[in-house]
Amino acid sequence: MSKMLTKKSTLSLSLIGVVLPLVLLTSGTVHAQTLKVLCRDSFVPSVPVLLRVELVDEEGQISRTPWDATVNWRVEDSPEAGTVEVLNGRGSELIQLPDTSEVNLIVEWDGQTVTKSLSALNPAEATVVEGGSLPPGLTEWSGLVEIQDHMIVPNAATLRILPGTLILIAGVLTDEDQPGECDDYDDDPDKCGSQITIDGTIESLGTEESPVTFTAKVPTEAWGEIYHDNASPSTYEFTIISRGGNSPRNGHTSTGPLILSEDSQITFDSCSLTDSAGKIMQAEDSDFIMRNCLLTRAIMGPEVDGTAIQFIGNHILHMKGDDDNDGIYLHSQEDGQIITVKDSVVADGDDDGIDTLRSEVTIENCLVRDYADKGISIFSDTVFVRGCLLVDNEIGLSAKETNAAPRIEHTTFYGNEIGIESRDKNDKPDLFLDFQVTHCIIYSDNPIRTDYPEEDIKITYSAIGEEWAGEGNIITEDPLLMNPEGFDFRLSPDSPCIDAGNPAGPFDSDGSRKDLGAFPFVTQTVDPMITFIRGDFNNNERLEIGDPILLLLHVFVGKEHNCPKAGDADDSGELNVGDAITLLTRLFLGGDVLPEPNILSGCGEDTTEDEIACEEAQCE
Repeated sequence: MSKMLTKKSTLSLSLIGVVLPLVLLTSGTVHAQTLKVLCRDSFVPSVPVLLRVELVDEEGQISRTPWDATVNWRVEDSPEAGTVEVLNGRGSELIQLPDTSEVNLIVEWDGQTVTKSLSALNPAEATVVEGGSLPPGLTEWSGLVEIQDHMIVPNAATLRILPGTLILIAGVLTDEDQPGECDDYDDDPDKCGSQITIDGTIESLGTEESPVTFTAKVPTEAWGEIYHDNASPSTYEFTIISRGGNSPRNGHTSTGPLILSEDSQITFDSCSLTDSAGKIMQAEDSDFIMRNCLLTRAIMGPEVDGTAIQFIGNHILHMKGDDDNDGIYLHSQEDGQIITVKDSVVADGDDDGIDTLRSEVTIENCLVRDYADKGISIFSDTVFVRGCLLVDNEIGLSAKETNAAPRIEHTTFYGNEIGIESRDKNDKPDLFLDFQVTHCIIYSDNPIRTDYPEEDIKITYSAIGEEWAGEGNIITEDPLLMNPEGFDFRLSPDSPCIDAGNPAGPFDSDGSRKDLGAFPFVTQTVDPMITFIRGDFNNNERLEIGDPILLLLHVFVGKEHNCPKAGDADDSGELNVGDAITLLTRLFLGGDVLPEPNILSGCGEDTTEDEIACEEAQCE
């Protein structure tokens, strides 16, 4: 509802010019996303430090918006400065710090500033490990450790690495644009970096404030790998592993890994595996869990075979090279082994985002974007894709070879050259590829491409940008998403995809028919029986300056409130700056009494129907 500005409202606008800065000064700026910095608290001046940044929501979870962000960093009283590229909530950069005893690292984004103090370690005080086997029993490392040659944690030993430990490992000179030339440690000792072999147990116990770091002693000389060889279960927590991967080449992609696991069980929690001369990981006949980790700047991500995987809440970014630059490559597993990729972001690579090879995989709530070939590639077997967003890849999802059975639900395809593809890769025109697609949005230049009969791609209750047979499908030139150019792929209130799902159920959480795509449109339920006092936004049963302050925080920066209806001071059915003006006018300029229920009439129900909801009563 538009309003003409009166003299009183003009004065109230002036008051807002005073109140809003006061809000920011007294309560701190409230953001939809909060900047979080994960970085070491100590350093060696000659060795780059990994600066990892995250954008988190009010619950401390990674926020996938903004789509792209640039975070600035600088060193106080020093010319060193730079940026970190952040994709959907996470990013990192190796940064060089000045040769001084202590630095204050200042990280800035969107008006927020985080300062991290780092103290220099003395190389002369390093614990030197020349190589060979550690003794049986427990060995603890702390401070600065230098590994000069291949070393082993034997069967009867446990290596425990305490928070803040910096481990510098000897490597060999490598070309940053090419993987190492190491083919065998015995045959090519001058071409391979140092290896850490784990036959026993490793416990890398970093913390958020003081992560453990494995990295190259000389930045241009990449070390080899950490090799878990039929090892005891091991754990890496808040651990940075970087500048390795100059190790023997193996796997389908024939590149050396940063982590090699054979017949072992490993858990990675809040780790950063970055800047590898080869791939991030090679795992065979193993079992690994990876949570809240960042994998970035390598030839490719993990390549696994015969391995059970729980891959949850991770980011895979910037996998670049000439061939097989996949985000994650999943070969077939053994009986009873489960592979789950969930709540993860896979972005910016030169091949496939998620590549499956004769494996049964479940992919849920994942974002796969900006891959030069396929977002998801399926070579035989059944792959379940649920609640995912595939954006700006050459091909959103492609399946090939016999027995390929994609099961795709509630997934949004947008901006891909091809949305869904059924491909005859090996000149086998008689294959049957069993696609079952439902409750999806497929909106691309070429939504569906197939080398096989169209009826093999069964699509139902989906929005498609071209004619395609199937029960309940909507053929539309525009699914009316909220703001896809701004990377907001939620349904707008006018979208034909709302309540367009299978009427036989099951239903959405609001009790309506299923919506289409990755993001259901949730209708706010308005309960007219909710009681409140209009204008009493801080719920203390009186009108005061805190009410418009809290309202402005809600309107402008998204601060949550359990009864927004109380802020609708002018009873317009909308919350905006006009409500703050009405409150300020009432408080300071003798404005009209607010519509009931107000401070004079007391607690009551709304007498006007609108769509502003309240979760609970404010008063009785």
